[in-house]
This record gives sequence, C-alpha cells and structure tokens, in this order.
Amino acid sequence: MQHEASGTGEPSGSAPSDVQAARRAIRRRLIQAVALLVLVVILVAFVIENSTRVKISFVFFTREVRPIWLMLTCAALGALVGFLLGRPGRQLRGREDGDAKERGRRRDANG
Repeated sequence: MQHEASGTGEPSGSAPSDVQAARRAIRRRLIQAVALLVLVVILVAFVIENSTRVKISFVFFTREVRPIWLMLTCAALGALVGFLLGRPGRQLRGREDGDAKERGRRRDANG
C-alpha cells in the first residue's frame, strides 16, 4: 500500500524525486550561468589586453592592426577552409551510396 503525500494526492515515492529533479535542474542552470559569466569576463579581458595596435608584416605589405581582429579573421578563415575541405568527403560518400544503389538495380534487373 502506498502512502499519499500530504495534500497532493500523489504517492509519496514520486514527490521527492520530482523535487530532487527540480533542484538538479536549478543547480545545472546556476552552474551554466556562472560558467557563462566567467567566459564573458575572460573574453572582455582578452579584448582589452589585445586592443592596442601592433605592426603585422603580411607577405606583400605591413599594417598596424589590433591582434583581436587578426585572431578573429584567422578563426573565420580556418572555419571556412575546414567547411570547404569537409564538403568533398560528404559528396563522395553520397556518390558511393548512389553507385551502390545503381549496382543493386543492375543486379535486380539481371536477375
């Protein structure tokens, strides 16, 4: 026989687990908020430290730029190159799947 929780009409076994789940969710959100705050503080410090202009020698010219812009540009270019290099593999796999389907059709047609 199950005992009911006081006034809720639910078995007493489910109420504590619901409360524990809610506490875990709140704790998880708090940890995420603190982690986000720490990352924002680090990012702001990083931008401030890298806001002074420095002379950068490119292949054919020299310019004064802020290092943060140089790092962000390199990260964006790296992401673009990675994306473009990753695409042929997906296309090749798709073509191989199509070739396998075509071979299956030929085999079925030939009997």
